[in-house]
Amino acid sequence: MLVTLIRQSTEIQKVLMFDGIFERLFSVVTREGGLEGQSVVTDALKCVDSLLRFNTSNQVKTLLCHPQAPTLLKVKV
Repeated sequence: MLVTLIRQSTEIQKVLMFDGIFERLFSVVTREGGLEGQSVVTDALKCVDSLLRFNTSNQVKTLLCHPQAPTLLKVKV
């Protein structure tokens, strides 16, 4: 449901971004077992994907600097 709202409304995207949505989504992913998690992780990552794909502002750059991103993606920096 949230993915649909993100895709349909730039205003909802803005509200979520200012409300720290990436931190919350990454927290869910971490709490649920990372990339090996179940459907909750899949849903959270779909929201991240939608925010990155459909966000019209530069706010998505905050994800690239998010401290949890490399850990969740198992990337060495």
